[in-house]
Amino acid sequence: MKYTAKGEHHRNFELFDENNNSLGMIGYDGWFSMKVKITQGSSQYSIESANFWHTELEVKKGDDIAATIKFGWGGMTIDYQGKTYKFKTGMWQNKYTLSAETDHSIITLKPDFQWTKFSFNYEIETDDNYTEGKSALLILILIYCCNYMQGMAGAVAGRAV
Repeated sequence: MKYTAKGEHHRNFELFDENNNSLGMIGYDGWFSMKVKITQGSSQYSIESANFWHTELEVKKGDDIAATIKFGWGGMTIDYQGKTYKFKTGMWQNKYTLSAETDHSIITLKPDFQWTKFSFNYEIETDDNYTEGKSALLILILIYCCNYMQGMAGAVAGRAV
């Protein structure tokens, strides 16, 4: 399946399916802020730090944890619906991939920077053989992870100069 996420000034991202139906939104308090709200239908989720160092985040619906995101040297680990996934980017590639234990790519996100809007859009492809690719919530979480990784890369690049 194919999806598109359209960004608006790094503050809001909306996910659309192939028929241009809205599947959910991510809302940031500020440019790539840590305070994020995800809306999917009538459900509201928040992303919050689970520890002092911000190396682990929790996606919560009220007090219930829907997913956990852990940061590491090789990318991120995402625990979602009882399964653990790897989320990473290639060294010289302009894409992010979610994979299971077999390293088979389940979901691929390709960022597309829109200079006129000074924001990112994402082209998203999923492997139809995996039900994870049909989860709008998981895809919205991955968009957040992409934004986070890009923000961290920008911060590191800025310090290196």
